[in-house]
Amino acid sequence: MPCLHRDFDKVNLPINWQIFAYDELASTNVTAHEFVNKGFDEGTIIIADKQTAGKGRESRKWESPKGNLFVSFLIDVTTKYRDCGQLSFVVSLALSNVISSLSKDIFIKLKWPNDVLLNDKKVSGILLETQSYKDKNFVIAGVGVNLTHIPEIKALYFPTSLKDENIDISREEFIEKFANELSELIKEWKNNGFGFIKEEWLKKAKGIKQNITINLFGNSKQGVFVGVDENGSLILEQQEGQTIKITAGDVFFGNKESNNNNE
Repeated sequence: MPCLHRDFDKVNLPINWQIFAYDELASTNVTAHEFVNKGFDEGTIIIADKQTAGKGRESRKWESPKGNLFVSFLIDVTTKYRDCGQLSFVVSLALSNVISSLSKDIFIKLKWPNDVLLNDKKVSGILLETQSYKDKNFVIAGVGVNLTHIPEIKALYFPTSLKDENIDISREEFIEKFANELSELIKEWKNNGFGFIKEEWLKKAKGIKQNITINLFGNSKQGVFVGVDENGSLILEQQEGQTIKITAGDVFFGNKESNNNNE
């Protein structure tokens, strides 16, 4: 049975938000699903010191060394279920805003659909999953942030950590800033739609107005990354001038392709 600890008692959270922190879990997302089934609501945060079976998109393994942040949030999307894919932009924007506030000597870019790049190196990844309970629908937003350690992975972008970019911050301080920023952006999204989130995300988008390659299951498409639509799909302008929408895939910048991506 995972051991619940109380390192986060003094964290200042948004109203009605709460943290459950564990020494070790298989995956914070798996535990978050269990919390939904027990009737927990939006604002529930699951944190683990260590994960033994963390994963990213496409079921890729997410390395989880102790000292980094492994966290999942419950977000009620009952009234926004058709738009819940937009939450990857909400979460990544919140992350980028927090990290940007920690130092003036860094630059942040957001890689479609859900990665945060710090000084052109990957510092975070996001995995969204859905779960229903009675008459409610939830998104479980799983987030990994490299605070102190660099995972040993092969990736399109070399990974980094905040510590390796000269940012020293505790998990407690980071989660306090992150939870409060995320809460505000969730309110904006629920009350006013995707417009502001989309606009702010595009300001930080990696490769916008540039040539990119999209690779999905060995099928690649090339073109200019011109934006995202209201569903969060990537809009690609091809050589003939027509645009197509991409709902999933790995993005490579320029005209190169790679199968060596671990997210």
